[in-house]
Amino acid sequence: SVFVGHRILVEGTLPEELSGDNGEGLHVQVGARAEVLAGRFTTGRQAGISAYGAGTHLGLREVLIDATGADKSDDVGTGLEIGLGATADLVGVLLHGNHTAGLTVTAEASVRAVGLEVLATLPRKSDQVAGMGVQVGGGARLELAGSALRHNHMAGLLSYGDGPTMVRAVGVLIADTQLEVDSDAFGTGAYALAGVKNIELRHSLLLRNRSAGVAFYEASGLVEGCAIIATAGATYRFGGATDALKTELSDGIVAHKGLDVRMEHNVVVDQLRAGLLLVDNAAVTFRGNRSRGGLYGVATEGNGAVTANGNLFEGSSKNRAGDAGLGVPPAPVPLP
Repeated sequence: SVFVGHRILVEGTLPEELSGDNGEGLHVQVGARAEVLAGRFTTGRQAGISAYGAGTHLGLREVLIDATGADKSDDVGTGLEIGLGATADLVGVLLHGNHTAGLTVTAEASVRAVGLEVLATLPRKSDQVAGMGVQVGGGARLELAGSALRHNHMAGLLSYGDGPTMVRAVGVLIADTQLEVDSDAFGTGAYALAGVKNIELRHSLLLRNRSAGVAFYEASGLVEGCAIIATAGATYRFGGATDALKTELSDGIVAHKGLDVRMEHNVVVDQLRAGLLLVDNAAVTFRGNRSRGGLYGVATEGNGAVTANGNLFEGSSKNRAGDAGLGVPPAPVPLP
């Protein structure tokens, strides 16, 4: 079946009366196709729009999805969900003020987005975790260009493994990501978790995020031609207790057990701690970068190995440091 909508408004969709679940503004599945040109989906439940299943396709152009509320069973109010092999093309889509995540791409789905804006995603109401702008995982594929992820929580862009997950982002602004409310940690611009082997972030601006501009945990990828500027601090209590050891997190790029991370021709400016921090056997190529300010240009904890050449360090207290006592919190947990 095919649905085509033009200049439509879907408002206040309610969940099922008995279960309290569902309530999407538009749901596409089982090989159906839906195209929406100019529309708004507002104050629905669970997801503003969702598309699931191999052969299912969703096309959105100049669409606003906002203020999606949580359903009863899993407390999720995502703006846009694409999964289980579905495909989507997004042009000029705005996701604003949704809950838990702005956009999720999972389970071998594939999304191409140009001019996407994901703004002010709120954490999950029940426990105040998550609130990321975009989450990609489970072998899904996301191609993102000319887009902005701003004022979200925990991470602007979060990717995780469980399959050949791939993210390619070009010309993207990731800015002002806020702390995860429950832990007072993260607020990272872009975070790649265990299993991710193909994330590319090129010619993008990561501005005023918290804790780290870009972070890798047991993941591989490339950051090239980006500017990572003014990462703000995040006070983290190791052990969680009130009297636990506190540390101020603020690094441009963190590779924690990174498998094969390449940082090339980036500008990393005004972090509080390190331009590049390697932790626990991370393997990083750091080539042709400019790092300015902070305590350290490059710092290692444990047995991190960095191949560095052609870099310029300015204004740091120390260009290179080993075992500088810079702790990092555990990696964040993606949504199920």
